[in-house]
Amino acid sequence: MGSLGLYNLRKEYPGKSDEEIARLLADKYGYVAVVRYKNSPDSSDFTNLGCCGTQDKLDGYFSSPYCHNTEIVYDGRQQSLFITEALVRQAKCDLCQKPTTEASLTLLGGDDYYVCSCGRFFCDRCYLTRLPLTDPAGGYGMCPECRKEVKRAVVGVYVS
Repeated sequence: MGSLGLYNLRKEYPGKSDEEIARLLADKYGYVAVVRYKNSPDSSDFTNLGCCGTQDKLDGYFSSPYCHNTEIVYDGRQQSLFITEALVRQAKCDLCQKPTTEASLTLLGGDDYYVCSCGRFFCDRCYLTRLPLTDPAGGYGMCPECRKEVKRAVVGVYVS
């Protein structure tokens, strides 16, 4: 779990509420949800923000014995594409039409796929050779349609 101290964040973003800080961090780093919690049940104020890119991480904050009074302060799951096994199994590359295989379900399994939040999939070969880059000098592949950065299609992860 990646946690950030609220004391320092409030100093870094003066005049912003915890919810506003959470949204700024989510927009900047692509978090799908941000929670706040207390380090101790006796704390009078929230002490940390927890940043989540997967449902498992989000669930982890609510079940951790070290996170007290946990609550969601930013929830972008409805605006994100959740990568499921069924979604990967039915996908094919939007450029070359190559279908996914069983290996596509495993990260670095030899048949990796990339996905955009708009729902388009790209095989690893097309990702490396045919997608425009976020930076002409190198960078990440972008969807040729919506121009958003594409990310590896990993089951259980949100793409925003």
